[in-house]
Amino acid sequence: MKRMIISAMIVVCFALGANAALDTYALTQHDQVLAAQATTLNQEAITLLAPQVIDAAGAVVGDTNTVTAYKGKALLVAGIETGTVTVLWGRTAATLGTLGTNTFSGPATIEGVEVDLDTLMGTNAAMFVRASATNSAAAGSNSFACGLIVLTPRTALQTITGSAVDTMTYKGYGTIIVSIGTPLTGATNFSGTVSVQRAAASTGTWATVTNLTGTVTATGNTAGAVTRLPYEFGVGGRYIRAVFTTTNDAAPVCVSVNSFK
Repeated sequence: MKRMIISAMIVVCFALGANAALDTYALTQHDQVLAAQATTLNQEAITLLAPQVIDAAGAVVGDTNTVTAYKGKALLVAGIETGTVTVLWGRTAATLGTLGTNTFSGPATIEGVEVDLDTLMGTNAAMFVRASATNSAAAGSNSFACGLIVLTPRTALQTITGSAVDTMTYKGYGTIIVSIGTPLTGATNFSGTVSVQRAAASTGTWATVTNLTGTVTATGNTAGAVTRLPYEFGVGGRYIRAVFTTTNDAAPVCVSVNSFK
């Protein structure tokens, strides 16, 4: 009987000890390796026709502008008293009008229209635009102007680097969670990539982790949604960080890490 009681006590103590060991790693650790953030669009105005007065029955032609470097939606605005403002698009300066034409008519009005630069550009290697104005009044001068408001350069390359995270208290294997949002202007040629880097010290030399299941990449005009990557702590460096690189558009991003502690 005494042996049975002793055996039972040993089993109970073993079970309690096992649970205590499990409880040591039951709480999870969580850090943001790249803080959640939305990326704003860059706005820029291009003057196609500077504000000016045109004599009766007169006409003015503005400078030809290269707009190859811009993408997505743009706002085309014109101010007309009496007459018209015509905007021509072309793949070369000599073929203006072949990609499209916008016409605004007065009198005394300010008009605007949204244009899709990606659609106008199509598969062309370059795109040009020029505005002209004509005063249709037989007598008396009138004022004219035309401008283009563009967002996010087509050739923009953006790199966002997260802060160093100390993984000393992390145990064993964990998960790096990556979320890439939808490109802000819906660029079909968008590319966004998250890579994980590690270093022995927070101010040390950073190296990209190559033994993950792969970097996280979102392409096209859809979000990368949420991707989970397994990661082993204690191998290759105490500190980790994430780097998000985009081309042709901007997108929100968040990278976090979870593990037992």
